Amino acid sequence: LETPSVRTIYMGFNVLKEPFTDKRVRQALNYAVNKQAIVKHILGGVGRVSDAPISPGVFGYTPIKTYEYSVEKAKALLAEAGFPTGFETTLHPAVGRYYMDVSAATAVAADLLKIGVKAEIKMMDWATYLPFILRDKELVEHKLYVLGWGTVTGDADYGLLSLFHSGEWPKKGMAASFYKNEKVDELLEAGRKTADTGQRQKIYKEAMEIIMDDAPWLFLHSEVQITGVNAKVKGLVVHPTERIISKEARIE
Repeated sequence: LETPSVRTIYMGFNVLKEPFTDKRVRQALNYAVNKQAIVKHILGGVGRVSDAPISPGVFGYTPIKTYEYSVEKAKALLAEAGFPTGFETTLHPAVGRYYMDVSAATAVAADLLKIGVKAEIKMMDWATYLPFILRDKELVEHKLYVLGWGTVTGDADYGLLSLFHSGEWPKKGMAASFYKNEKVDELLEAGRKTADTGQRQKIYKEAMEIIMDDAPWLFLHSEVQITGVNAKVKGLVVHPTERIISKEARIE
């Protein structure tokens, strides 16, 4: 069975750390990574390149943009930001947590080398990883990190406010990019104060347009779930929140 997921996989920038304080640098790295190649060759086609910070199955989703693969645009932005020959940084992925840990991190690092960015990969086990990433801003060491987020409520409030509102910085929350945009904060707060679905859709679209342009993440992909099921089994439900529901399942 192949079913969608509400989980988005991303590589976050710590926007408090140089050179990721500069939006142009963050945008450059988005252009530098061939995300379609990662989906095709590492995930075996089982995924969808992100065109928004949340996946299509979530209320409030609207396709915003995809940072196409363009080494030329990436180099131009880096040069404009004062890094014509690139720079060195670190990349922290978690081992064994997602489909795309070691292999995808290696693919990203290889793409970044093409624009002169040397990312030293520092693998960490999952038990150590989260406490390392989710520290106070004065203590954090990470510059680039890899995480996934499942918007299990099915609503953009959980998928956006939790990760992009400045009130959700660690240790309080999971917004490990330490991103802050006052307009985004205002919009995300407005989104949870109205029950008008049409108005909420407009609010989240505007917020996502700003987020995609500010690029606090290197936007990668949303997952697709693959489940092996015996052909005799009928009525099994694979839920977008990554649960397998067998209440109505039967063998025929």
